[in-house]
Amino acid sequence: MKCAQIVDGKIQIAHAPIPKPQSFERLIKVKAFAINRVDILQIEGRYNSPDGSCIPGLEVAGIDMNTGEEVCSLLASGGYAEYVCAHEDHIIAKPKSFTLLEAAALPEAMITNYMNIFKNAKAASGETVLIHGGTSGIGSMAIQMAKLKGLRVITSIGEDHKKNLCLNLGADSAINYHSDFGQLLKNEVDVVLDILGAEHFEKNISCLKIGGRLCLIALMSGSKAQLNLASVLMKNLSIIGSTLRSQNNEQKRDLIKGALREFSIHLASKKLCPVIDSIFLFSDLAAAIDRVRSRKHFGKVVIGF
Repeated sequence: MKCAQIVDGKIQIAHAPIPKPQSFERLIKVKAFAINRVDILQIEGRYNSPDGSCIPGLEVAGIDMNTGEEVCSLLASGGYAEYVCAHEDHIIAKPKSFTLLEAAALPEAMITNYMNIFKNAKAASGETVLIHGGTSGIGSMAIQMAKLKGLRVITSIGEDHKKNLCLNLGADSAINYHSDFGQLLKNEVDVVLDILGAEHFEKNISCLKIGGRLCLIALMSGSKAQLNLASVLMKNLSIIGSTLRSQNNEQKRDLIKGALREFSIHLASKKLCPVIDSIFLFSDLAAAIDRVRSRKHFGKVVIGF
């Protein structure tokens, strides 16, 4: 089978044997996969796969070789390949209204947002959530999910021309995160979904109301920040860090079940659907990765076989 392997910090097309599923796995013939920023970190040697695989890729869509059904799946690694073995508890039936290309972009963003906004932060209807990076794969899905659950959504973007993209998805307002959003939104936000990290940490704290929750899911602006602990204490704040990839198989299973319980009806009606920025052929994988690396994309970049 064709696959893409990491060799000396670069991605290279290679051939490998078709993997053999274990008793708790199913073999999927991959028709499409999505590229995530964590894949780039892995390629650059800054985020090793938990299973040691040199084939990146956290989500795919294709054909379950056991049943012949169209499915998508969350993976620990290995998605940049024509065949993958997926844990049977992490496989999702493709929503009938979705194409396989759309389904390939669904698992990682949907489960990450469900875990952080709804399970960890326990966001409730009527509350205000600040979603950083609203045009990213995570952010564009988070806007939709939050609005479907009755939240007021503020999103941040790095370039002003992206504001309307977020507003059209349903965001109530959009601000440029290079501005002092900490003052613009002081004590206004219940939940922050943060991919930015160190550079904007104090601003995030300033945004939060009493009882606010900061969900830290990425560190795009660095990992070391200063913190005035008095603000955390006096406002009774919670700071929650999490990564989906580090969850064990049972935790991922429960997260998938929970997300589907809450959002299946919206997937069926396509009120919740991944935003697809662009579609590349497998032979153009390097260009697709560069598209994600550029941060100019809106939604997910997907590879089709």
